[in-house]
Amino acid sequence: MTFQQFKNHIDSQYRLGIREGQNIMNCLNKVWPDKYRELTGSHLDCFYNDRKIPDIMNHLEKNWHEILHKSR
Repeated sequence: MTFQQFKNHIDSQYRLGIREGQNIMNCLNKVWPDKYRELTGSHLDCFYNDRKIPDIMNHLEKNWHEILHKSR
């Protein structure tokens, strides 16, 4: 899965009543559970704070090669 495919997955999983940050973290947990656990509770965790979305998305994009390497 490319980073763009992950972003598309986030968009496809959006449901009314769930904030964007919650949706991102839920999708991350499904796609990359290790990274989800690493970021939960960190300064990048956007589950409770949508203002952190740009920071977490930048972090994920920069580190996306890790998921590709680990999935092989």
